[in-house]
Amino acid sequence: TGTLDAQIAAQKEVIDAAKAQVESAKKDLQRRTGTLDAQIAAQKEVIDAAKAQVESAKKDLQRRIETLDAQIAAQNEQISSQESQVAQVRGQLQQTQANAVAEQVELQYYNILAPISGVVGEVKPKVGDYVDSQTELTTIQDNNTLEANINIPIDRLPEIRLGTRVELLQQTGQLIGSSRISFISPDTGQGTQTVLVKAIYDNGEKKLQTNQQVKARVIWEEKQGLTVPITSVRRIGDQAFVFVAEEKIMDGEKKLIATQKPVKLGSIQGQDYQVIEGLKSTDKIVVSGVVKLRNGIPIADDSELGNPIEKKNEKQSL
Repeated sequence: TGTLDAQIAAQKEVIDAAKAQVESAKKDLQRRTGTLDAQIAAQKEVIDAAKAQVESAKKDLQRRIETLDAQIAAQNEQISSQESQVAQVRGQLQQTQANAVAEQVELQYYNILAPISGVVGEVKPKVGDYVDSQTELTTIQDNNTLEANINIPIDRLPEIRLGTRVELLQQTGQLIGSSRISFISPDTGQGTQTVLVKAIYDNGEKKLQTNQQVKARVIWEEKQGLTVPITSVRRIGDQAFVFVAEEKIMDGEKKLIATQKPVKLGSIQGQDYQVIEGLKSTDKIVVSGVVKLRNGIPIADDSELGNPIEKKNEKQSL
């Protein structure tokens, strides 16, 4: 019995200890539960505050969106109004331009515009005369560049080329200037048996006027050759001569002797003759005082000597 009581007492102590542990665990659980509830309540407050901020932000954003939508709508309405005004102004501008063109066309009907620049000639209509687009009012001359019309005999047509040089002369034979053929008519003049050719003349110095008649000298052919002054030529009948100065011993002295040489001459170029044959460029000729010379006599000291000049010889005609 004593042993049993001891065992019961021991078991009772164990039970009491377990009860004490349970009570301690309950109290600890209550403390922890209270702490967690407090933490949860605090977190809930934070969450509620955050939710409130989100809701406030949403409302603020919605207000801003509504404000912006209203502003955009107002801007669109203003743009539409301005576009309408622009279209109206553009229409007015087009109408104004159309009116201006119509007025310009009407004004051009009363304006007289020259097709070229130049000098106005005599105005033929008088004040009060009726004129229309077919009425000749006046003439305009541009004398800076003139077109020379030249009639060439039909038998010389094979010799004419574009670029053939022509010289324009006064009626006295004085040279005005030169040009080159720029046009050859494909037709022969009726009743004239001539071919019209044209040469453009630069009349910057105003030597010529429109419709002025001048002589034309056509340079049919150009080639290198010799020329001598007209004053150096002497003629006997149809034969032309020049005096060539040759050094010879006469009376024991070296003298220049006049040797008469026949020459074949071409056309006149200015103050010179073309030499076709009979002279060399190295020959020294007498260019003045030839009327006093004879073949084989000494040349006077006052006689002028020179050499044939080598230049382009021309085959030409008026």
